[in-house]
Amino acid sequence: MITSMMRRALLSGDGSTLTLDFTTGVLDSRLSFTRAANTATVINSSGLVQTVNADTPRFDHDPTTGAPRGLLIEGAATSLSRSSQDFTNASYWTLQTAYSATSATGGTAPDNTNTGNLFTEPSSNLQRSIYQSYSSAAGTYTGSLWIKGGTGSTRYIRLVVSSGSGDFGYVTVNATTGAIQQAATAVGTATSASATVTPYLSGWTRVTLTVTLASSLNFLFLVPMDFGSIDTPTTNYGRVSYLGNGSTFLIWGAQLEAGSGASSYIPTGASQETRNPDSCVMTGANFSSWFAGATEGVLYAECERPRKIASPAADHGVVSTLYTSGTWLGVQITATNQYPSSVLWSTGGFVFAGGIGTQVPLVSKQAVRWFNGASATNFANGTQGSTTVGTGSATLGLLTIGANVSTGTTANLDWLNACVRRVKFWPTALPNSQIIALTT
Repeated sequence: MITSMMRRALLSGDGSTLTLDFTTGVLDSRLSFTRAANTATVINSSGLVQTVNADTPRFDHDPTTGAPRGLLIEGAATSLSRSSQDFTNASYWTLQTAYSATSATGGTAPDNTNTGNLFTEPSSNLQRSIYQSYSSAAGTYTGSLWIKGGTGSTRYIRLVVSSGSGDFGYVTVNATTGAIQQAATAVGTATSASATVTPYLSGWTRVTLTVTLASSLNFLFLVPMDFGSIDTPTTNYGRVSYLGNGSTFLIWGAQLEAGSGASSYIPTGASQETRNPDSCVMTGANFSSWFAGATEGVLYAECERPRKIASPAADHGVVSTLYTSGTWLGVQITATNQYPSSVLWSTGGFVFAGGIGTQVPLVSKQAVRWFNGASATNFANGTQGSTTVGTGSATLGLLTIGANVSTGTTANLDWLNACVRRVKFWPTALPNSQIIALTT
């Protein structure tokens, strides 16, 4: 007699009973997706920032090539910056010195609207900066901003996250090329400064700066400068004086959030805004149709390295079958060093399958081989990790994508904060050599 699970394995051609491919831009009908109450943004195939409605999955794309990335799953995040698209709004942004012309509608922005903020420098020797003030506790913060060169000489933008004039982190970027001119640096009691630059098809570049502040967060600074004025700042938030010549530059989409790394863009107006967490789960008959009470198998996932680490840090769930109700089979990425790991939590206790001490690459292929009901081996990117033998057995009844949570909506921090590309399951413990080939 051929069961429904056997029939699925035969139809797949490789013996798997579950195949989910999120790079197609279509959510499998067996999955339930929610993101309660608010919209969120994603990068579309044209490399533009696009807003999607609540409870709508986000299929992300590479902003430089337009290639599909898969299903974006993020935890909750709050943007502390107000008026994120209008730097001329004096209620929230301070321009240290007047520009000869400013416009909040001076060019096409990364979301294809006329909201690129255009700044034109006066031809005088002045110290220039654009900043917003805050009052938040010490900790790790990430500032992000889109920049673009305009007319005239090349302009450089210094992005600064600061707790005071002598305690800050900074990075200096060429607004025309998007290249980092000065690497991320921590000054004073600030530590752990790091930065990224991501070019977009539209010609804009998104700059991110992460810094850990030992005292309270007070400012986000954007400091324009010319090549001759670039210095190694130690005080004054990195501001410098230079002779302007009527050159222009554009900025858009300021964001400041707790944690390490920038999440997807959160537009703000007169107040800070929170994007609610994504949830993608499979339950009931939809789950059992391919799992059907298996006591061994291989759970596989292909995903991106997490873009953002939550604060406080927590491991990143890639794909798992359960978490908070006592039994759990899953593939994850650790928060402290972004190593690949797998976990089995059976009725006999916690089983960790690890032994791969290498940070996952930008795109990771991981799998856990589950056998004898309570033992597991971890595999990642062509490497076999350790095998851990447990006791008891696991009884599983739920699949979560991109989060280690039992319902996908609990107050747990284990979201992937990146894209899941593919998920597969085989109802048999494949040979180790086959899994190594699968994850290579």
